[in-house]
Order: sequence, then structure tokens, then C-alpha cells
Amino acid sequence: MRGLFVATVTGLLVLSVAAQTPLTDWLVCGPFPFERELPQFFADHLTEHGGEAKIQPKEEMTHNVKGLGKVSWKRYHAPDGILDFVSLMAKQVGEERPKFWQLRYGLAYAYTEIQSDRPQRALLLLGSEDWLAVWLNGELVHESFVYRHLVPDRDAVLVNLREGKNRLLVKVARIAGGWGVSAKIVVPIERKLFVKTERYNSCPPDGNMFVPEIREGETVPVWGYLTVVNMSEQTLLSVTVRVRENEWFAETNEQIGKLASGESSQLPFLIAPKRPLNSDEKPRLQLVISTIGEQQEFDLPVTVRRRNEPFFTTHRSRIDGSVQPMTLLVPPNHDLKKAYPLVVALHGSKGCLIGHAFSVKSDFIIVAPHGRGQTGYRDFGEVDIFEAMDEVRRRYRIDEDRVYLTGHSMGGGGTFRLAVRYPHLWAAVAPMASAGARPFEWLRNLLHIPTLFYHGSEDEVVPVQMAREAANYIRQLGYNFRYEEVEGKPHWWGVDFPEMFAFFAQHRRVKSPDRIVFWTNDPRANRA
Repeated sequence: MRGLFVATVTGLLVLSVAAQTPLTDWLVCGPFPFERELPQFFADHLTEHGGEAKIQPKEEMTHNVKGLGKVSWKRYHAPDGILDFVSLMAKQVGEERPKFWQLRYGLAYAYTEIQSDRPQRALLLLGSEDWLAVWLNGELVHESFVYRHLVPDRDAVLVNLREGKNRLLVKVARIAGGWGVSAKIVVPIERKLFVKTERYNSCPPDGNMFVPEIREGETVPVWGYLTVVNMSEQTLLSVTVRVRENEWFAETNEQIGKLASGESSQLPFLIAPKRPLNSDEKPRLQLVISTIGEQQEFDLPVTVRRRNEPFFTTHRSRIDGSVQPMTLLVPPNHDLKKAYPLVVALHGSKGCLIGHAFSVKSDFIIVAPHGRGQTGYRDFGEVDIFEAMDEVRRRYRIDEDRVYLTGHSMGGGGTFRLAVRYPHLWAAVAPMASAGARPFEWLRNLLHIPTLFYHGSEDEVVPVQMAREAANYIRQLGYNFRYEEVEGKPHWWGVDFPEMFAFFAQHRRVKSPDRIVFWTNDPRANRA
């Protein structure tokens, strides 16, 4: 039978004849020592039985782990192809609910075997939380050192299967939050392009595709994207996506250039509404994706949000042409002639676009940028903030003297960081659940920025003592500053605080101060 393969772990069989097939039957071993350091990840913990490149695990095979004694390979069935190491491993180290950052033994392995009826190319689809290394038949075929949520199919690796048994080993290390891996295989390969059209996360981005939402009554053209993988053995000179004209959308065309064999790329497309849409409509997006000798068609739903709802949208980055997601909240009775204050809201580590944690306000526009994910709002992440703000300015009138900044956790750190790097931009800021800026000398730059600093006394992620130290430093400077430590609250207890918006409403940007303090240790932040 053409394309038949068998995934097996010591006698367990799963058959498939084509398309995306989850790898469901595994041998799992761990945990091993890992405290968020690369040398620990690179260490080969399987040397007792041949090492990572040669091992062929058997059920109950054991390894010695300092501090834990022996750990053994256990059989595990994952119906959807997702292995959750938190549930599998945490009890062994006495932490059924491991703290966000603290897990001394946060590395694990999983092994399966793929039987192929012939030598053939295959596409391996992977997701992980967090760091990942993958071996096929002893060859290291993939690594990822990204701090991220587990999103199935995020990574695509073109591999060569042997006839007969193929040994697949994955190693996964937890940085913070969840801990797991997913794997699928795509055979036979009959097309040049693999197009990712499945969404796994209701809160974007999930790295596979993004169809932005349309706000009721608006006709703003907006970008979406799909991820494509070149599964052929040759470089594809171009890939084109066309939005077919229909009753809802005008025709648009976009093209990306060379796509090497095995390469993944974001394929952007422009959605251009032909007329204002109503929230009770269910518009469809018809896409045609083509390369030389091949054409694929997709029919995707588009969500129309009511005017009193947050909506997922995008901007196109000037850095690399990529489509970057963001959330927007616009007053329901928005007046095109009126300039509105803007609140920039930054999400926390591994967090959703935090805009959906807020309700729509009658007198503020709120934008929640992605910040390129886990960047801490540095470098590309910092640029993304300003690009998102520019996109808001392109669509709506903004009062530049009433631009405010807030964020939670990593977003709170980003709030402090952007406030002290660019103190001339903000009318007021409200960081939450943050350790403050480091070094503290940066905090001197808050001289003309009223600051409302929230923290929960029982924060299990960012110790409250770190916030107190930052607050004490600012308080000693005598600045316009309030520290609100809320008794009994954990790391997260919401962000949509009426008193915060009331605080913002009281302040406008100081444009012509008679005294300036600007301290920096970064030549890129060299003026204010």
C-alpha cells in the first residue's frame, strides 16, 4: 500500500495511510536536572544506554539521576499526540503543581519508532513548551530554544525515513509555565507545499495561521497570514496567495520569493472589505495558494466583532514584512473627528494579547501589541510596540498628549523599561506585577511620568519584595508615584481596574519641563 507507515513503541501499532497523523504511543523518561541553563540542556543524560544518538529504550530501562535515584522509561499513550510532562513528571519531584519558575528537574525524553514500507521523505510537525531537540535515526534534525506555549505543528521539519524502523527521540526542557511536546508525521508527500490552516489556540498568535477579525462597520484593509512549508526537493522560486473576490471582500494578491526545500515561511494576504460588515454576517475568505505546477484552495471563516467588543487585528512590520497580531478596543460610538487618548497594554510572559482582559471604554482606545512574543519588549519586541501604535494612528485620531502605558508581569517590566527609555512619550504609566526597572538608576527618568504601580502581596511568580524595593527607590526620589500592594492577591487577579483609567484621565504629557533627568546605559536609548 503506497505511503503506509506504522508508528510503534515496542509492540504498540498505529496505522495511517496519509496526511497528518499524530504520533500517539511513546516511551517517556525523566525528569532529569534542568534549571534553565543551556549546558544542562546540552548534557547527554542517556549515556548509560548508548547516549541520545544511539539509545533504543525499552520499557522499565532505568537511568541514574543525582538527587532522585533511578528514573525509568514508561509507556504512555497520547491520543492527540500531545505529551504533558507536568502531569507525567511533577509528582516524582514532589511538585504536583510546579511553581512558574522553580522546577529543579525540568527535562524529559520521549521515544517512539516509525515503520515505513519504503524509503521516503516525510514532514515532521512539532510543538513544544519549551526548549526542544529532536533526533531521527541518531541524527539531530531539529532544535528550538524558544520560550513558548505548546502549539501543535508550529515547527515543520522535512526528514528522510528509511525502509523499516525509524527511531525518533525528543528532549524537552521547561523554562516556566507548562511543559510538553506534540508530534505528527505527514506522509506520503504528494504536494510541493504544506499549508498550515489549523488554529489550536483561541488567543493568537499560535504561529500557524492568523485570520484577523473585522470590526463591525469598518472597511479598513487588514493583513492575515498562513504558514507554508516547501516539501519538495527543489527551491520554489515563488509562492502566491490570492484572495478571491466575493460578496464580502475585494480581490488581492501577494507573493513571497524563493522558498528553499524544507523551509517554512509566513505567507501574508490582505483582506479588503468591500463594504461595512454587520456582526450577524458570517463572511468567508476564499484563498488560492499557488506555486509552479500546483494550486490549493481554502475557504476560511472571518469573524465580525460588534462595536463594543475587543477584536484581533494586525499590522505589517517594516522590519521584515511579517504580519504581527494585536488587539484593539475602540469606543462603541467612536467619533472620526475626535482625537482619543491611547492606552498601550503589554501582555505577560507566555500571555495572550492582553487586550481581551479589558472591557471596551467609551473614552479610550486600547491597543495590546504582541511584542514579538517572549522578547521582554526588547529589540524587535520594542519596535513592535511602536509599529502597533503607528497602525492605530493610521486608523484613528490619537491625542499625543494622552498616551498611556500599562502591562502585567513581563508586560509590567516592559512598561517600566519603555517608560524610562522614552520618558518624553508617555502621559502616565501603570505597571503591574513587575520587579521594576533594573538597574534602579533608570527609574530616575520617571521624573515627569506619573506612575501607579500594582502588586499582589501573595505573588507566586514575581516576589513582592522585588516590587517593594523598586517602589522604595522611586518613593525616595519624591516623584508623582503610588504603590498599591493589594493584600492577599496572587500574581494575576485582573488588569481592568477603574481606578487605573481614572488615574490616566487625570494626566497629560509634560511637553516643556524646566528640569530633565535622563540616565541611560544603552547608546540606542540616547535622547529624550
